[in-house]
Amino acid sequence: VVDSSVKEDDKVLCLGGGAYSAPKWIASNCGTAVEVIEIDAGITGLANEYFHVQEVSDSSKHGIVTHEGDARVVMPSLGSETYSVVFNDTFAGEEPAVALSTVEAAREVKSRLKPDGIYISNVIGTFDGADDEFLGWEVKTLKEVFGYVHVYAVYDSYAENSDLELNWVVVATDNENWKAPDDFIEVDIAQDKAEVLTDDDCPVEYLVARMKMRDR
Repeated sequence: VVDSSVKEDDKVLCLGGGAYSAPKWIASNCGTAVEVIEIDAGITGLANEYFHVQEVSDSSKHGIVTHEGDARVVMPSLGSETYSVVFNDTFAGEEPAVALSTVEAAREVKSRLKPDGIYISNVIGTFDGADDEFLGWEVKTLKEVFGYVHVYAVYDSYAENSDLELNWVVVATDNENWKAPDDFIEVDIAQDKAEVLTDDDCPVEYLVARMKMRDR
C-alpha cells in the first residue's frame, strides 16, 4: 500500500518500530524519508544491533530517523511537519496500543497527514465477529474522523477462515480518489454493534478477549 501511495522524496511516519521491518522496507524501496516513533529505547537498540537498521538508513536516500517516546506525546511536538503516509503497527503484546486506538488519536494522526495522505493500520481480528470485536470498533472510530475507510484482507482465504484471527489492512483517508493496488481484496466489515473508541472509554482488552474466545 505504501509504495503505491507515495512519490519519491515524500515523508512517511511509522508509529512503532519493533524489528523495523516496515521502516526498513519503505526506506529501501520507496525513496522516501522515514521517521519512526518508538516508545521503547531498548527495542530500537536491539533493532540496530540485530536487524541492521542503521546500515539500511545509511544506504537509503533519506535515511530513517527515530523519535523516542509515546506517539501521542511526540506527534504534537513535530510542529507543522506533515506526511504522505502514517503507518500504525503498534501493539502491547498481542493487543493494539490503547492510546492510538481512539478517536482523539485518529484526529492527531489526521493533523499529521497531507490533505491527500493516508493512515494505514495493521489490525488483527476475525471476519465473522468484526462488529463485536476491536476490528469493527476501530473502523467505526476512524469513520468519525476520515471521509473514507477501507479494509483489505491480507489473505484471499479469509472467507473460508472467517472465525479465525487474521491480519487486516485498514486505510483511512479523505482522498476520494485514492486506490489500493489491484490485487488487494476490499472487505465490508460489519459495525452494527460497534461503538466509537475514546480516551475515556476504550475497552481494548475486552474486545480482544472476545476475539480470542471466538477463535477457540
